[in-house]
Amino acid sequence: MPEKTEKDNALSFPDSPDEQVLSFLYPCVLYMIGFSNVVLLQNDIIFTKEMLEPWYNYCRQIFGAKPSRKGAPAWEVGMMELEHILPADIEKTSFRIIEKELHEMGREIPEDKKHVILRVIHTTADFEYLDTMAFSEEVLQKASDAIRRGAHIVTDTTMAMSGINKRKLASFGGQVHCYIADPDVAEQAKKAGTTRSAAAVDKAIREAEEADVPLIFAVGNAPTALIALEDKIHQGYMPELVIAVPVGFVNVVAAKERIMAAGVPYICNRGRKGGSNVAAAICNAILYNL
Repeated sequence: MPEKTEKDNALSFPDSPDEQVLSFLYPCVLYMIGFSNVVLLQNDIIFTKEMLEPWYNYCRQIFGAKPSRKGAPAWEVGMMELEHILPADIEKTSFRIIEKELHEMGREIPEDKKHVILRVIHTTADFEYLDTMAFSEEVLQKASDAIRRGAHIVTDTTMAMSGINKRKLASFGGQVHCYIADPDVAEQAKKAGTTRSAAAVDKAIREAEEADVPLIFAVGNAPTALIALEDKIHQGYMPELVIAVPVGFVNVVAAKERIMAAGVPYICNRGRKGGSNVAAAICNAILYNL
């Protein structure tokens, strides 16, 4: 492998490549060449772009960009070509790819749910959502009507809250809330021996009732939020919509199924998959369709 000589502080190259070394360094070099402001520190030696460029040329000369074959090491495969797409066109291109692959699969999405399912697939790159997304009767029309009436959205994570288009929601008079980090929520959870997600549901409903504001719950992380919400529903509370897409292993599937049986409008992903990004994507899909 190249060594930094004491004589001229330059990089020298071996007569024959060490495959084990190059299988690691070749991709690193290609990565580094593309980012002129980055340096690599290894064995107390700083490699700048200028120092790495001879390495790049040497590796290309030895290996070139050979066709990919199954099981080939990284340096033999070479680098895949990048598509040059304008930033403004990335999302449109992604949706075209999704629809093309759906066509190739012979799959069709009901037109009234298409905007939601496509955006979830776009967010996750997971076509399994085609088979696991569940919608209550006329839920999308009900959700749209609620947003037009100024409904607020309550999330169980700040990540989901951050991902929702607040400007679009505000144009209808709505706001996004997440109470998970509020000190009074943490205190109430400790007193009740429950989770902050469950205590946050109590606070959200209490404040919404005081302000006479309709609520949409978007749950992408905490099944305990769904469990607490189900309890409130059985006590007579009726949310405008429950987006039930928590991800995980403990009580996730059961919590989703219980919400779907609670008699409220819901959008749910059956099974273990979901997440805060999915919850936000569903909210945005509804907003962008208004």
